[in-house]
Amino acid sequence: MRVTPGASHDAHRYPAWVSKTKAPLPGLTVAPGPRPGIPDAGMQCSDDPIPRTPLKVLAGTLPAGIGGSVFLSGPKATVGQPIWGSEAVIWRFDFDEGGVAINKEFARNPQWWASKAIEDDGFFAGLRKSCFAFKDVGAGFFMSALLGVQDMQNIAPIPLSPRLMMVTSDNGRPWILDPDSLDVVRPMGDRVDWKPGMNLPWPFGMYVTTAHPVLDRPQDPDRSVPPIEDFPDTVPASDVTEAPRHVYSTNFMPKAPVIPGFTHLIRWDVQTTEMEHFRLIDQASGEPLVIDETLHQLQVTQNHVVLLESAFQVNFWLLALNFLTNFGVPSWVIDALTSNPDYPYARFWVIDKNALKKGGTPDNPVDIEAKPIPIAGESWHFAAPYDDSKGLHLFVLHTPTADISHYIGKGQKMLDGSTARPELDGFFTNYGLRPAELGLHTVDVEAGTVKSAWVANEDHTWGLGVHAYRYQARPWLAREMPRVFMTSGGFYRGGVPQSFYNLYKARAPRVDELPTSQPGSVFALDAKTLSIDGWELPQGWFTFTPTYMPPVTWTKGAYVEDHDKPDGDGHLFVVAISDPTAELPEGSSGTEVWIFEAGDLAKGPVCRLGLPDLKVGVTVHSCWVGTTETFGSGPPWDVEKDFDLDDIEAAYQSVIPDWVPLSGLWKKGVSRYVKMKEIRSMFREKIYPRFKGQD
Repeated sequence: MRVTPGASHDAHRYPAWVSKTKAPLPGLTVAPGPRPGIPDAGMQCSDDPIPRTPLKVLAGTLPAGIGGSVFLSGPKATVGQPIWGSEAVIWRFDFDEGGVAINKEFARNPQWWASKAIEDDGFFAGLRKSCFAFKDVGAGFFMSALLGVQDMQNIAPIPLSPRLMMVTSDNGRPWILDPDSLDVVRPMGDRVDWKPGMNLPWPFGMYVTTAHPVLDRPQDPDRSVPPIEDFPDTVPASDVTEAPRHVYSTNFMPKAPVIPGFTHLIRWDVQTTEMEHFRLIDQASGEPLVIDETLHQLQVTQNHVVLLESAFQVNFWLLALNFLTNFGVPSWVIDALTSNPDYPYARFWVIDKNALKKGGTPDNPVDIEAKPIPIAGESWHFAAPYDDSKGLHLFVLHTPTADISHYIGKGQKMLDGSTARPELDGFFTNYGLRPAELGLHTVDVEAGTVKSAWVANEDHTWGLGVHAYRYQARPWLAREMPRVFMTSGGFYRGGVPQSFYNLYKARAPRVDELPTSQPGSVFALDAKTLSIDGWELPQGWFTFTPTYMPPVTWTKGAYVEDHDKPDGDGHLFVVAISDPTAELPEGSSGTEVWIFEAGDLAKGPVCRLGLPDLKVGVTVHSCWVGTTETFGSGPPWDVEKDFDLDDIEAAYQSVIPDWVPLSGLWKKGVSRYVKMKEIRSMFREKIYPRFKGQD
């Protein structure tokens, strides 16, 4: 837990209350919003950072026994801009006896500073500027013809407990986050440690990866490793001998026109920053694996690494034909004419973790087999208990037809005959055309068989969102299938584009069989009893990013998770939005933080917090940590070595091989037209200083 500079710890932390036992708090009544569907507030995010500011209790009581920090990430929602390509925002909420304080900052990587230099600081001019500027090319991508891809770390904060925190996206290197300043300080690996999806001479390459890298305990049998249950919750930054050290992620390129794809599993050593590459071989075909969709999430268990081929396709035809928007063709029209539906199943790729010996490099990876395990019902997210001694157990959020790779566009016809609200131009297609199902699957990996149990509840699983559970960031502690907390967005015909329905019509009910409106929910599944309990949202409210906050004790100047207490003694943190009405509590902007008692969601939130001008927009994923005092920024990063200017110039010149006639003229043209002098100045003046501790 960070303390405001100049203040004593006791000014913000009063440990005496933590151990007190209090009666359960009453649930609150929440008045409905002005209309069904997604509130306009979903596309409203404040423009400026927020220094540490206390939140106000709008209604109810902040529970006793709650402490630590919640981190959220998401895009800076801007009307008219595809939301997944928007600037990354990091939010931090600190809980202690003094109340709750909020911080907000933007995660600005070198691409962002390059874009600012081009747009605001006068680098390049005329036609050259148009070739260097980062532009919206559709499907949530911002690209520069001569510089590459502007990736945004707007998806997930990942605590690499207990020393580092990472922020991620699906298209770009993960970055280490300073949890106090909320600045990104170094990437996971240098550029040479990654294989770009397109072989172009860009300093900012296209590095497609997973948004959910996973920390695991060491697997080296020669290294002294404590038992799983003996790993400490907090380890001082100077003591790394017992800290989990391996991060698993992916580096891949899905199938695309002309571009050859590939799929690598990568293993990053937190201590040494060494990155190992393993090329995945489809065990069924014996060929190198090239996936069709994306690899949004993976999990590790005692003996396996499990990858989910997620229901999210990149429409490369939309990228290729985006120039038509310059002639007045809406992007959503191009998307509707060129898109394919997601596959109607979740395809898992299972890797024997014990077979992962020493890996290779991006250009010379070590081959490793991956076994395909298809399960009916597409998905984005799943959980896997670490103990797989009696089979690989998967908890899967199956989200049929819930394809969030499309956007609401101005002028679109909606399923109820209305026209899309212009205030939601750029919001993602949130509503699936069928209720989601929760699948609990036991996989016999060797035999390739799956035994499944399915749970569906139309009061809670329409528009299923993301999930949270205890030990989510520390898989070796999640020994069994946990109680899983989720939010859902419900369903609203007026929020579904007609073109989206047409894309999935073959799998959807008739329009007249769909509900006109179905509220969303905050709920939990008990994996042992397969029972669901939860609270239905009032009409006009929408929730994002459930975060499980475990029961804590005050130990050695920090909040530490109390492992002896059950999940139900913890709390659930949820961001809730609605458009303003007269029924909102005094001081509420319509964007609020709601706190639920984890053991009794059905009574609703017990505390509502907010500020009169709070505008969060969309948040995606989150995490809880008890303290950030052990966190650091990792090994030093040499930004000048990573973005070596001589290497960048050589890459531009190498586009035309020496044996091509007149290649020398091309290389002279590079220096003149590409303006390496200005590129060098931009890096030296606007990028290098930002990552060398200078203002």
